[in-house]
Amino acid sequence: MIQHGRGTGVSAATVTRWTSAPVRDVLQRVNLELPMSRLSIPKADLPALTHLAELGGDILVSVSEDLEKPGDPEALSGWLIENEKLGPVGGLLRTLALVGRKLGLTADTLTAEFVDAAAESSVLSEEQLRRLRELTPQLRRILGSVPLESYAKSVDLITDRGASVRRVRVITETRPIFRESDVLGVLILETLRIDVADERGRTRTLEMHLTADSLRELREHCARAELKHDTLRATLTGAGLKVFNEAEGAVE
Repeated sequence: MIQHGRGTGVSAATVTRWTSAPVRDVLQRVNLELPMSRLSIPKADLPALTHLAELGGDILVSVSEDLEKPGDPEALSGWLIENEKLGPVGGLLRTLALVGRKLGLTADTLTAEFVDAAAESSVLSEEQLRRLRELTPQLRRILGSVPLESYAKSVDLITDRGASVRRVRVITETRPIFRESDVLGVLILETLRIDVADERGRTRTLEMHLTADSLRELREHCARAELKHDTLRATLTGAGLKVFNEAEGAVE
C-alpha cells in the first residue's frame, strides 16, 4: 500500500551538500517507522513526480552521463538539486536513493517499485504514465550511479548510531540569590543544550548543567577531538581518500 501525506517535503541544498534536506526531514519522508513492502510517495513529492513524467528521455540520459563522469560524488549528487532542467526531480531522485538503501532494494527493484507506486498514485494521466515508463532505463541508470549510492550510504551511516546531533548550544544565565528583600549575590549558570534526532527523524532536547570545571573540561576534550580529526583528515587525504563529515554528510 502506498502511504500518502507522511513526508515533509524536500528543501533546496547547495551543491556541496549530501542531503537535499536535513537528515531529520529526509528520514521522516522515508517513513521508517512503517513496515513498508512497497515504495511510499508523500504528497509533497507528487509535483516532482508530475515534473518527472514530463521530462524528455534526452535530459535523463544527459544527467546519467554526467553522474558517471569522473569527479567528486558529493558535488555530482548535490548538482542534481541545482540542475535547472530537473527542477524538483533532483530532490526526488536523491530521496529515492535513500529509500532504496533503507529498504535494501537494488536499482532495478527500486525503479520498478517507484514506477508502480506512481501508477497507483492516480496523479499522472495515462499519457504521463506512459512517458514515465519509457524513462525507466534512464531512471535505473541514475539510481544505480555512484554519486547516488554514495549519498544513500553516507546518510545511512550517519543515522546508524540511532541519534544524530542537530544543534548544540551552551547557554549562560544569571540567577539572583535572595534573602527576603535583600540580594545576597548572583549565581552564574551554564547549561549545555543538545538537540538530537533519532533514526525516525524525531527530535528531542537534552539539557545538563555545567560547572566551571566541567565547562573547562568539555572545552579541552573538544580541542583534543578537533586535533585528532584534523590529523586523521590530513593523513587520509594525503593517501588519496575522501573524508566525510558525518555531521553534515558532506565531503570535507
